[in-house]
Amino acid sequence: MFQSPASGATASTESFTPAPRREEVRHLLIGPAPAVERTIRILHIMGYAEPNDWSRPIPLGEGGSAALAALFGVQPGEVIRVLTKHLMME
Repeated sequence: MFQSPASGATASTESFTPAPRREEVRHLLIGPAPAVERTIRILHIMGYAEPNDWSRPIPLGEGGSAALAALFGVQPGEVIRVLTKHLMME
């Protein structure tokens, strides 16, 4: 039958902590190639990301990806570089 905690049953005092999950976030840098490269160097100096973690430059505007150029309203000659960071979420 029913037993009270005092009669030998013990209650757990540990709380359940869910396992952290891994999420992705993407950063886009769009602009003239020299400005994008400078921003990547600054983020590296700040310890945020390694320069090699960024995608290769993708040209936008004339001769580049017309869909991306239209979406972001970029000018001819600009580039886009993408960084994917993996974050542990609690």
